Amino acid sequence: MKDIQHFGMHPKNYRFLLIGIGVNIMGYLLMIGGGAEDANTFDADALFDPIRITLSPLLILAGFALVFYAIMKPVAPENNTGINSNIPSKEGKTEDPTSKLENKPISSGKFIPKTKRK
Repeated sequence: MKDIQHFGMHPKNYRFLLIGIGVNIMGYLLMIGGGAEDANTFDADALFDPIRITLSPLLILAGFALVFYAIMKPVAPENNTGINSNIPSKEGKTEDPTSKLENKPISSGKFIPKTKRK
């Protein structure tokens, strides 16, 4: 049986997911209310409050966007050894992957990689 070392997402993704859920809950809590204490009165100012009509739907959309971002965000691999890994290392130094290739022309004008030369 294989030993699984992850839960499907990186811990940073879970952090974004929880923040998005928190923003959603805050948006829904701001939308609550506006009811009248007496059934025979109508309080339009409480029902159509700008926070309830504008801010809370924007918070809900932002929360869903954060949740979507948390699910879809790819995690960069820990060991960047590929040719296209122009990502800073842990020391903060960026190494150009093409700097290791030393192509020098020979007499015919063709370039031969260093690994194939004698």
